[in-house]
Amino acid sequence: MGAADERPALVFRAESGERRELSRAELHREVARLAAGLRAAGVGVGDRVAGYLPNVPETVCAMLATASLADAEKGTDLFLPDAQEKS
Repeated sequence: MGAADERPALVFRAESGERRELSRAELHREVARLAAGLRAAGVGVGDRVAGYLPNVPETVCAMLATASLADAEKGTDLFLPDAQEKS
């Protein structure tokens, strides 16, 4: 996913005018947290994950976390909590 720093990774603006930003570091942490939860629930390669989600930053995090499970089997999981230590 690239460097986990404070540069914006996602900028969200709701219809109400609310504006939210997620930094690369925040995105990395949230995706790692969700991926760990999916793994703990037994979700793995070959499983299908579906969701009906709104157009919000958390949806992007969920998609990246789900996609990262396949990367883990290839040994390229950038969302493991210790991934920065491996780089």
